[in-house]
Amino acid sequence: MAGNGAQAAKAVFAAFQPLRGKPNFFEVARNLPNFGVGSKIKRNAWEGDNCYWTVTKIHPDKDGRHGKAWGVLTWAGAAQEKQSKIPGTLKRIWSPFSNT
Repeated sequence: MAGNGAQAAKAVFAAFQPLRGKPNFFEVARNLPNFGVGSKIKRNAWEGDNCYWTVTKIHPDKDGRHGKAWGVLTWAGAAQEKQSKIPGTLKRIWSPFSNT
């Protein structure tokens, strides 16, 4: 019976997920095509159209809110030559990049 209560609590928590505030990297990526691979995602504090991560590889955990992600950083309009692990993916500071 204790297992059923835990499952019910998880279901209630999941129902109120949108109320938690700003999304982390994986919560943004899971709403993009191909779980964000090929998409551009930026930190909310980065101003302008020339700073963002282009996602190249992502390994999400089963819950879709945790995992590891790699990408190419574009900073001040210049892209890095190789991919690297994206830091701070669990922080709630991410949004899809839009250059409009």
